[in-house]
Amino acid sequence: LLSLGLPAPLTAFAWVSAPLAGTFVYPWMGSLSDRCKSRYGRRRPFILLGAVGAVLLLASLAWVETVTRAVLILVTALILIWLLNFAIQPLQMGLRALSVDVCPGAEQGRANAWATNCIGVGRFLGYVSAYSVGLGSTPAEQFQAMALIAILCLCATVAYCCAVIEESPHTPQATSTRLALSPRCWLSIYRALPSGVRLLCQAQVCAWTAWFSFLYYSTIYIETLSAQPLYTNPHPDKMSFQSSSNIIVSMQQGVVFGLAFAIVALCTALTLHGLMNRSKSKHEQAIARYGIWKLLAGSHVTFGCILLATILVDQWIPSAVILCLCGIPWSLLLWAPYTIIGSEFAGFEGDPDGCEERIEARNLDIGVVLSVHNICISLPQVFAAVLDGGIIWAAGRMGSQNSAGWVLRLGAAGPLIAAYLTIKMVRY
Repeated sequence: LLSLGLPAPLTAFAWVSAPLAGTFVYPWMGSLSDRCKSRYGRRRPFILLGAVGAVLLLASLAWVETVTRAVLILVTALILIWLLNFAIQPLQMGLRALSVDVCPGAEQGRANAWATNCIGVGRFLGYVSAYSVGLGSTPAEQFQAMALIAILCLCATVAYCCAVIEESPHTPQATSTRLALSPRCWLSIYRALPSGVRLLCQAQVCAWTAWFSFLYYSTIYIETLSAQPLYTNPHPDKMSFQSSSNIIVSMQQGVVFGLAFAIVALCTALTLHGLMNRSKSKHEQAIARYGIWKLLAGSHVTFGCILLATILVDQWIPSAVILCLCGIPWSLLLWAPYTIIGSEFAGFEGDPDGCEERIEARNLDIGVVLSVHNICISLPQVFAAVLDGGIIWAAGRMGSQNSAGWVLRLGAAGPLIAAYLTIKMVRY
């Protein structure tokens, strides 16, 4: 967007599309998927729909500069980004729900560990391709090459997934169908969740206010500290656009940081996968269940402390090293919550009795449950986008040379509160 000439303050308009899509489109897709009676299954039609939409929109976004001109380029790019985020929702929902549908409760940890591994590999390959030579001499050409790589990978993996995995026939629960038809009933669905899942959702609300800030502002923070910042003016509301060649050179520090972060996250994911393969007995799995909560609480504390530690350094290399460690809690965040939810609801199949709370929760389809969880992830990001804008404005008025740093530091409160809520579940 910056290479197309979009003013930096307006990039927030594009960023907020992802959490808004997760808040409104994802639940709708989850509800429709739970009630889908297609002979191809409940999840695969939505996976294919999302994949086709994502491929077409990503290709359109990558080549928007060659088919439109002037202001139309910016308007078209923003519209395509919003539509792309909408198209990703059924794809993401279908894949997450399919994992819970086809894997028993005892295998949820390993299934989600594999998913986290794949996410880590994809992120690593994305940064490697961005840092590689031969992908183009301008930001637009580099983005086109990366988009083509992403499209080919998405088409291959989705085709393989839908061809190999078979879905079992399923009759949607009448209770979940009725509730999911009305957006006003999402609170009722939340109250029907098991206590542990409700606490998990509360912790996610707090944690993702900080993760939104980290994912969108950490690179800007590193680039501002580096010797060749991306912008000539350190104030985000007064950033001036440089030539394409200068942008490519000045973005190297940010890309190196992103690559290092991806490597740390991937190594953490591989370690988690190895640990899950060791716990095979039922006794070990029961211990691991509480261990997941402890790991999640520790990841929140680690993330909060790392964000606070940025106040101690003012050079880009030490700051990048510190922030790269966020790859550890990031991998845990991608793995632990979905493992907890999957184990809880997939385990209902082997628990015909159970307490009243579990009986009530059993009436909810997993698509609706994941939708509620996704709302708790996406909605706080909308709030964080507004709050971060206020922090940047206030820091700029106070003369701060790196307002993105204050966005990260003040965001540390979120994961620390999330850690407290997670520890409550360990005691529970």
